Parts: sequence; structure tokens; C-alpha cells
Amino acid sequence: SLGYPLAFVALAFPQQLKMAGLPDLFLVCCFFGLASFFISALYPLLDNRILVMLTADPRFTGELYGRQRLWGVLGQALVTVLNGMGIKLYGHVAMFASVIFFSLIFLVIAAWGLPSD
Repeated sequence: SLGYPLAFVALAFPQQLKMAGLPDLFLVCCFFGLASFFISALYPLLDNRILVMLTADPRFTGELYGRQRLWGVLGQALVTVLNGMGIKLYGHVAMFASVIFFSLIFLVIAAWGLPSD
């Protein structure tokens, strides 16, 4: 969960990431690829967690799961719109601040808001 924001925020510091004369584009691709690697695991894990929680309820239906997924999609859309507004108002630095902020919210919810059984 921490790998994604750390790799993504590293993109904000291309000059500090200069290593052995590697081109900027190569470094950006490497760090973006690393960030994508970490974020790609979060969505299936969350889907699994939601499915396990819902199937514990005897009233579970596919429609109930669909409604939960819909809220996730709407939340993702809202975060995307907020990121766009932040970039328009404050420049690209808002994108990096947003990743840190929403990643911390995710970690708090995952650590204390999801049942672990």
C-alpha cells in the first residue's frame, strides 16, 4: 500500500532521481511502471475483501455486490475530478499531494475500517 504513493511521488523529483546518466524518460517510465505494479494489486484485494464481507451475510446477492462496486467506481470518479480541479488550480504539484492524501486515507480505512476476520 505504501509502494504506490512512494513510487508515484518520486516522479515529482526527476532531477534528484538522476542516476548514472540515465535519461529522464527512462527514469519516469521505471517509476511509473513501479507505481502501476503496486496499484494493480490493490483493486483485486479490495474486491476480494468486499466479496468476503458480503458473502458472510446470508442475504447476499449479486445485486448487493454490484451496488458496492458502483460506489467504488463513483468514488474513483470523484477522486479523478478532484485531481483535475487541483491540477487546474495549483498545477501538477496538486496531483502528487492528492496521491499522498488519498493513499493515507486508504491506509487508515484498510487498517482500522475493514474487518480482518
